[in-house]
Amino acid sequence: MKLNALLLLALGLVQLSDALGVTPRCSAAPPQLLLPSFPTAVEGDGGTKDFELTVSLSAPAPSQVTVNFATSDIFDTQAATAGVDYVSAVGTLTFKKGQTAKKVIIQIKGDVARELSEQFAFQLLNPVGATFGPAGGIVYVSISDNDPVPQLQLPTLQVAEGNSGAANIKYTVRLTNPTRYAAKVKYRTRDASAKSGSDYVASSGELQFAPFQLEQQVALQIIGDKTKEPLFAENFVIEFFEGTSVQVGTGIGTVVIVEND
Repeated sequence: MKLNALLLLALGLVQLSDALGVTPRCSAAPPQLLLPSFPTAVEGDGGTKDFELTVSLSAPAPSQVTVNFATSDIFDTQAATAGVDYVSAVGTLTFKKGQTAKKVIIQIKGDVARELSEQFAFQLLNPVGATFGPAGGIVYVSISDNDPVPQLQLPTLQVAEGNSGAANIKYTVRLTNPTRYAAKVKYRTRDASAKSGSDYVASSGELQFAPFQLEQQVALQIIGDKTKEPLFAENFVIEFFEGTSVQVGTGIGTVVIVEND
């Protein structure tokens, strides 16, 4: 009997609502917090550049929405480093009623060193009045490098012949700009007007540049004598080839041996 009475009461309330034109309401789902899919910042050559990252709501905020945010390094071979590649950012975003977007400013640090694109994490935390979208509350920001692969600078070196024995000299190879990665290049000497065995000692090997190192030297030997040469100066070349993390360019360096007899 009690159950029947309750059913009749419920039916009566529904009929009354229909008669009055009142429709039962369901509470609206909170808006979703959305992050950009592939945010990319371009690095500068020095100082810092502001990078804007937009956090959006899927619908205008029906009431105030707040969410915390923070950047962090990631564990990856191409990870950006806070303090070196970007400036850490932590804070809170507040969406007032009706707002749909907020911008976060992250500072990107520039340099002139060659490097691959790097990434750091941007994460949303503790949302109030909204939920995370389908992609979640984290996105990875890429920093795109704007520096070229370094190129070899190969000068012409002039040395005196000497009167006897073998004299040690150094041929300095420079890079046009630093690189964050180890670089290497092979080399070998080749005769021109100067001849190996009589004017210089043939040499070959590999130059290795540590990360950020701009100069490296090739050790060579010049053979001296007291014989009057037909030419005032003779030369031989150093060929550079098979560069790794470096552009060889022309690949030819020249050593000029000046006659002193």
